[in-house]
Amino acid sequence: MLFKQQALLRQKLFVLGSLAVGSLLYLVARVGSLDRLPPICPVEGRFGSHSQDAITLRAMQFKRGLLHEFRKGNATKEQIRLHNLVQQLPKAIIIGVRKGGTRALLEMLNLHPAVVKASQEIHFFDNDENYAKGIEWYRKKMPFSHPQQITIEKSPAYFITDEVPERIYKMNSSIKLLIIVREPTTRAISDYTQVLEGKERKNKTYYKFEKMAMDSNTCEVNTKYKAVRTSIYTKHLERWLKYFPIEQFHIVDGDRLITEPLPELQLV
Repeated sequence: MLFKQQALLRQKLFVLGSLAVGSLLYLVARVGSLDRLPPICPVEGRFGSHSQDAITLRAMQFKRGLLHEFRKGNATKEQIRLHNLVQQLPKAIIIGVRKGGTRALLEMLNLHPAVVKASQEIHFFDNDENYAKGIEWYRKKMPFSHPQQITIEKSPAYFITDEVPERIYKMNSSIKLLIIVREPTTRAISDYTQVLEGKERKNKTYYKFEKMAMDSNTCEVNTKYKAVRTSIYTKHLERWLKYFPIEQFHIVDGDRLITEPLPELQLV
């Protein structure tokens, strides 16, 4: 038994190591290729009328020089003065879906020099206490960026929270909204396993997914269970469409982003 456990552990470590090395090689290759990319932004036409296609990569090279600081969302006073940096409200928000690949999408978009990401989930629109602090509080949570850059934040809870569409609309009725989805059942199970891991770590009681996802009395899907309810994408999207036209949404295929990341990103 001990030998079998050790073998499984070695196998897991090998897989994790391979994934880490692969991710590192991808990032190094992608960041190192910025100088060779055509001088246009691949999000042309989707983030407002600022003529983003006119932004040359060379004009954005300072981001590479400050790569570490920008990845952390930091900038010194001297850097702010030298590069005319500002804290801008986001021009696009990744509003969900939880366990759909929101973090991966944000990090991939942030590789482009015309994009700067918020370093953490702000939870401004879905948290009443944060929302009461006002729009200036929200803006000051944004990273420093060049005026021509695109600031993006992500908070997956936005997608399923009732008050959020109206609140975002009041801030910017023309904002671009990104939604990344996966096959609904796979997403629900992934959601369950993340919660399960937290409960196991804290020695809390938990139930099997089948018990949570199915109503034992009717043998039907339990749509009151949050992991299942979140996966009913149309239910939540209907609420968003009351405030924003479909043209302001871009749906990312989270499954394809894993298997074919570049073609999927080129659609954003």
